[in-house]
Amino acid sequence: MGQRRVQLEKLIKDFPDDPEVHYGLAMDSLSDGFWDQGIHELQSIILNYPTFIPSYLQLGQVFVREGFEDKAVEIYGKGIKIAKEVGDLKSADEMARFLCLIS
Repeated sequence: MGQRRVQLEKLIKDFPDDPEVHYGLAMDSLSDGFWDQGIHELQSIILNYPTFIPSYLQLGQVFVREGFEDKAVEIYGKGIKIAKEVGDLKSADEMARFLCLIS
């Protein structure tokens, strides 16, 4: 287990309600090739912190990379809707461009 992962897991214990810490762990899992864990963490962030927009973008990209375009379409659609609701038009546009690439 890498030092970064140990630090992130400690931060999660100290700040369990901080979506950025969970996001860091998800990204660390993905970069280390732990796809299932990274996907689970991103899905958990979306469920518990639905306005944390970066999770939708990253989860969509992981789904495309893993060959689950249908799931990517679904997650990008949800992400675009939420991003527009919170006024994050840049992220909504970015996800819309990704969506066009796979549709």
